[in-house]
Amino acid sequence: MIELGNTTMVRDCKGRWREVIYWDLYCDDRLNFEDRDEAIRDYLEYIELVIENIDGMPFVLPETIEVFGYARRRISTNCWIPLEAVLEHLDEEYGDPDGGWTEPTEAMSKAEDAFIRVVCDEYEPWSCEEVWSEQVNVLEWIKEHEPEWLEEGA
Repeated sequence: MIELGNTTMVRDCKGRWREVIYWDLYCDDRLNFEDRDEAIRDYLEYIELVIENIDGMPFVLPETIEVFGYARRRISTNCWIPLEAVLEHLDEEYGDPDGGWTEPTEAMSKAEDAFIRVVCDEYEPWSCEEVWSEQVNVLEWIKEHEPEWLEEGA
């Protein structure tokens, strides 16, 4: 993991550098935190609140917690077949009902490749995928980021 100003870069399972845009610990369907420490802080406050509301249960910090980093999903161009769909539509609407299907020309195929490249370059996916996880020592994190939590009566 590399910190570059406000940007965190990690290597995914294929060794590619990916920008982590969201962090979370317990909910990957709504990624709420753009900052790793904000996600950890929220999680620790949440579990303290839940445990405090269970009658007779003393709050005990976990020794470690696992934090996850998420990056925008990469778009796969393998599943695209816009040229095939266009030619099928044209053949159904305008083609010879007794004839075969139109085969794409070289120029059509090159145009399709260019079209797919532009769309994939310009499209920003909303969905994310996990690209990083790490175990965080809770006590060490609190000492560094929220030392007042350790003060008597806090």
